[in-house]
Amino acid sequence: MKIRHLASSVGWIVLAFLANRSSVFAQPANVSLESVSWANWPALQSFAIGEWQGEWLVVGGRTDGLHQRQPWAAFSSAGQPQTLWVLNPQTGGMWSVPTDSLPMEVRDQFKSTNLQAATLGDWMYLTGGYGLSSSSGTHVTHPRITRIHLSQAISSVKNGGIGLHSCIQSKTDSRFAVTGGKLMAWDETLVLLGGHRFDGAYNPMGHATYTQTYASKAAQWTPSDSSNSFRIGNYTEISDTLRLHRRDWNVLPFRSDTLAYLLGFSGVFQRGVDLPYTSGVAWNGDSVWTPSGFSQRLNQYHCASLGLYDSLTQAYAAVFFGGIAQYLPTPGGGLSADPNVPFVKTIGLVSHQNGMWSERPLSTALPQFLGASSEFLLAPGVPRDAYGLIRLAELTGDSVFIGYIYGGIVSGAPLVFFGNSAGSSQSTAQLFKVYWIRGALHVAEGSLRPHLIDWATSREKGRGEVRVLPHGTAPLELRVFDRTGRLLYTASKNRHDGTSFTWEFPVRGAATVVIQQRDLSASAEILSLE
Repeated sequence: MKIRHLASSVGWIVLAFLANRSSVFAQPANVSLESVSWANWPALQSFAIGEWQGEWLVVGGRTDGLHQRQPWAAFSSAGQPQTLWVLNPQTGGMWSVPTDSLPMEVRDQFKSTNLQAATLGDWMYLTGGYGLSSSSGTHVTHPRITRIHLSQAISSVKNGGIGLHSCIQSKTDSRFAVTGGKLMAWDETLVLLGGHRFDGAYNPMGHATYTQTYASKAAQWTPSDSSNSFRIGNYTEISDTLRLHRRDWNVLPFRSDTLAYLLGFSGVFQRGVDLPYTSGVAWNGDSVWTPSGFSQRLNQYHCASLGLYDSLTQAYAAVFFGGIAQYLPTPGGGLSADPNVPFVKTIGLVSHQNGMWSERPLSTALPQFLGASSEFLLAPGVPRDAYGLIRLAELTGDSVFIGYIYGGIVSGAPLVFFGNSAGSSQSTAQLFKVYWIRGALHVAEGSLRPHLIDWATSREKGRGEVRVLPHGTAPLELRVFDRTGRLLYTASKNRHDGTSFTWEFPVRGAATVVIQQRDLSASAEILSLE
């Protein structure tokens, strides 16, 4: 498949001001969360999920928390789900059938964790997954690809499993023996990115109880569109042991005004060091490359995530909810690194506009150490483009319900792996409704920046005046220029408490105001005041 070239257009970012009063503008976009609890919903993490007309089919995963360090306790049979679920997030409805009532060939796969899943048309596709093999009694990555007819399977489960066998088709294929990768639907094809094959008993010391091979590939194929046959057509692979040596990552569609491709975010582990990547990986069907200027530090393992695109400003954003990361935001507006890579509460936003990438934490954070191995699902009716991105320009209102976060791991502390306690983290049945808070999508040239929230013109007050909300307590600098670019006035605030304040300057007439938080590698907010 060739790289996509979209219709080119010139994009203007217009900041509108009311002539007779101060206006609020340029607030960064944000999200808000509403917790929802439904009785008897399953607590799960690292599962596969498919949506059909507002109802979810949930397959596999784990019913316990982060895997333990002892080989005999990690990925035990007790934590394997024994049920196939249908959930309705609007009503709380839940229906289930035992996994052992399913066709024999898929039972092990449907109890596995970190299997890859994607929906294309009426079908939910599953590949691989790690878990116990009933035939060998050992842990394997299942060499299997399966598809489920979503609408029929959901109806069948709600009716006690009648006719469920006919909704499932599966075959053995070693090309799909992958766990921890990402399966994506793309242009009527399926794409499997990254992941690894892990066979044997896990242990953290590298003892010879397992074999592990990173897939290091992007595989693409066309599934058959017939309900009576299950074929894999036009299978191709791109191998890249440098860029695609990753697993447990997030992959989302990306688009600008001219290009569209699949974008992989962070993931683990770097070669030679047990740390996440900070770079991204782009795939367009013909090649794999590292996007220039891209960096992600705030959410580096698989977690609930979503993508948006604003056709009015050609701005793109991806939002990530918690999980695990090496970097944490600091009160001063910077980042601190933790080599132990803890659980985090951070909700991060990676954005792109006019060829520039940026990352920042949202002001909203998760209420607990949540998000790892959770999933985001769009609410019915949310507008999406052909790539699956939320069409931001079509959202109306200042706060819009866009979808749900379900499941994942909840941890009692940032670092629990080394404590080796079985109860220090758990899977969760937690459900959150996610609301998009309208605001500036892309903050150019920097991760964390001050922004303007009010302004007043010299025509109104005989002087210039801006109201600023800093990011943290780092020093601020203000500069005022005339229309020719000549510097008229400069001032700084080396000490402030990080809350909003009014900054006056003795300049009349037309002026351009630049505000910069100096110790951050960030371009400033630039506004023309008349």
